[in-house]
Amino acid sequence: MNLLDDMFLHKGTESEGDAFVVVLQHQPQHPIYKVHFHGQPITPGACLIQLAGELLEKQLQKKIALQTIKNVKFLSMLVPQEDGIVKFVFSGIEEDEVRCSAKVEVRDEENVYAKMSLVYNISER
Repeated sequence: MNLLDDMFLHKGTESEGDAFVVVLQHQPQHPIYKVHFHGQPITPGACLIQLAGELLEKQLQKKIALQTIKNVKFLSMLVPQEDGIVKFVFSGIEEDEVRCSAKVEVRDEENVYAKMSLVYNISER
């Protein structure tokens, strides 16, 4: 399942030193919000983890698969909004021939929604 350009639209990617920031826009009409939760939608944490992988894969231009969630903290509910902008901030990226890891913070201008430390296996395309 790809969430990029379905649940969220890619609005741009910015470099910040050794880190990079991906700017996304909510798509509140996405079907998942009808069931999670009807009348009071929030973005599922599993979707944030999946989207982090999709964004890192796109940035690295390598096929990756989640191996380990070293740490994840959901700090605030991410409620979908029309024209809502959210940023995925990637830092501490380490990569070798078979693995890569990254720290990811999901935020907007006012709130931090999640902090994650993720490890991925790298496979050939």
